Amino acid sequence: MIEQKNPWKTATLIIGGTLIGVVIGGPLAGGLNVNFDFLKPDKQSKEIKKIVVQNEEKFKILTEKTTKTEEGFYSLGNKNAPVKMIEFSDYQCPFCQKFFTQTFGEIFDRYIKTEKVLFTYKDLPLSFHPNAEPAAHAAYCAGEQEKYFQMHELMFEFGNFWTEEKDPFPVFKKFAKALKLQKSEFKK
Repeated sequence: MIEQKNPWKTATLIIGGTLIGVVIGGPLAGGLNVNFDFLKPDKQSKEIKKIVVQNEEKFKILTEKTTKTEEGFYSLGNKNAPVKMIEFSDYQCPFCQKFFTQTFGEIFDRYIKTEKVLFTYKDLPLSFHPNAEPAAHAAYCAGEQEKYFQMHELMFEFGNFWTEEKDPFPVFKKFAKALKLQKSEFKK
């Protein structure tokens, strides 16, 4: 019996081999310029992850010391602290960011960790900051997974990543991923 060759099988092998050679061999030979950057984590994600790893111990303390008020706001510290501090703030406000980067750390270390102050954060998104309200929603979504103040920290720490964006959600998703939030819950 004479064996018949399948011409499609031969053509598929030739075309497939050519494509593999062009994609892999082309850049090696200096010919075809193929960019494989999409396979690498982007710079923003790396920076966010770095901060999360550096602050792992602090983030544990934030989880332990966070409570939710009857009104639905998040507090940090001892509920029975002799001093109650309430901050009305906007994640997109440069002055609020300045307070966070220059002052809040000292308040946290000297008064919140030592249980002298109960700090409550109340969102006050201003109408001329279009991304402030979505940022507040993202923080509350993180709060539902016990990571409100961790998201709060990332919002202020990396404001330059999202405040001027037309759509800030891709950056918020990077924050959520770095904090290991459940995607399905975060999207709600």
